[in-house]
Amino acid sequence: MKNSLGPKAPPENLILPPELPGSLDLPALNRRLKAGEICLDWSKVKTASYETLVALLRGLDLIKDFEIIGGMTIPDELSEDVEKVVQKKWPNSFITEPPEDKGYKLPTPEVTTPTRWSGTGQFANRPAINCPLQR
Repeated sequence: MKNSLGPKAPPENLILPPELPGSLDLPALNRRLKAGEICLDWSKVKTASYETLVALLRGLDLIKDFEIIGGMTIPDELSEDVEKVVQKKWPNSFITEPPEDKGYKLPTPEVTTPTRWSGTGQFANRPAINCPLQR
């Protein structure tokens, strides 16, 4: 937490339980992670569902937040799932499903019919250009 009289206090080290979520309030922990109030210690974690990982880690960046996430303590069995969750960069508005398609589409270029060469030194559907090299 920020102290108006001095530098920011170091984050609290939170040792996660062997089975996530256990009794943890995941949305509250996610907010505290984003605020830099806590760092996770995964050393005792044995199992965690994908949904639990999403609720805990959504909105965090694997590189920027590596220390806060506790990247060095993530067990090998969970590292691939944690990486998948964090790389998705889930917005705060949902937990397990990507956002619905809003129908946004890239504009498509206007398609035109190519002009034909008339054989007279000009295009059939364009006026002749007065060029000094024309004979």
